[in-house]
Amino acid sequence: MGSKLEQILQHNSEFVHERHYEPYKAGKFPEKKLVILTCMDTRLLELLPQSMGLRNGDAKYSASYL
Repeated sequence: MGSKLEQILQHNSEFVHERHYEPYKAGKFPEKKLVILTCMDTRLLELLPQSMGLRNGDAKYSASYL
């Protein structure tokens, strides 16, 4: 097993080669015309969209590092 970076790069290569990104495609502009400004908290990665009923492409997210 290689380094963490090698593992990430291998996974990414397989992800792209097998076109697993297809379900995540979204348009250039958010469907719900919504921007969300929030703190940088990794717990929000899945929690925020689920709690607001948002799907990929519905809103633009911006995180504050303050």
